[in-house]
Amino acid sequence: MNLKPPPPPSSPLASHSNPLPLTQTLTLHWVSPPPYPPTISKPTRLFRFRATANPTNPITDLAITAAADPPSSEDQKLLILLRQRKTEEAWIVYTQSTHLPNPTCLSRLLSQLSYQNTRTSLARAQSIITRLRNERQLRHLDANSLGLLAVAAAKAGQTRYATSIVKSMLRSGFLPHYKTWRIRTS
Repeated sequence: MNLKPPPPPSSPLASHSNPLPLTQTLTLHWVSPPPYPPTISKPTRLFRFRATANPTNPITDLAITAAADPPSSEDQKLLILLRQRKTEEAWIVYTQSTHLPNPTCLSRLLSQLSYQNTRTSLARAQSIITRLRNERQLRHLDANSLGLLAVAAAKAGQTRYATSIVKSMLRSGFLPHYKTWRIRTS
């Protein structure tokens, strides 16, 4: 279905200057707390949105973008590789990166490495955790990736490491998935 935008108004008022500014910054705040318990969720952040309208066609050219930093080309490349399940190539991009990737990339990479259940992949996943601990950036990981790492460590016979990951999750306010509690080392 091909929808065309409505034609611009032809009234005499349309030729006057637009009373709305071309760029406006909006700040959104929670009016009420989220409907779920705060111990399960990550801390909420304030988001700033920038709305830009084109006065010639305000309906089709309204763009809303988050004011956060745009993802770098390295992050985009890493995310594409992770979506394609090319974990080895993603690991190479991660190790060659000069900056810390965004939280989505980090969590996906940690999850995929943990899910492989090999000694090499577990060592790589642990090196990500070590780097994030050293840089005090563990908050970038989600509960799912940490839970997968705990299960992988327990299956590899590293029960102390698995326990420390679960304790770290609990201190951060994450509730591990029920499968994490049913870890079998055999």
